[in-house]
Amino acid sequence: MDGLRPEQRRAYLFQPKEFLTLNGMVEAILAADGITPEMMRAQQELAQLVNVIVRSATSEEALRATAKAYDAQLDYDFL
Repeated sequence: MDGLRPEQRRAYLFQPKEFLTLNGMVEAILAADGITPEMMRAQQELAQLVNVIVRSATSEEALRATAKAYDAQLDYDFL
């Protein structure tokens, strides 16, 4: 708004929306930035995979077994 000249400023530029949850607001912001629901779901799946790997890292053997079990998901995008 500050970049606009005063005669170009219009009230319709502001379109306030109400959100019931913080998650709903975050999803709306990400969608406005071009992040699709599929992209969000993929990131959530990666975060869950990291959580599984961290929880299973009690020993080197357990970590290797987990890595072998999730080998298909541990690709270049994961790194």
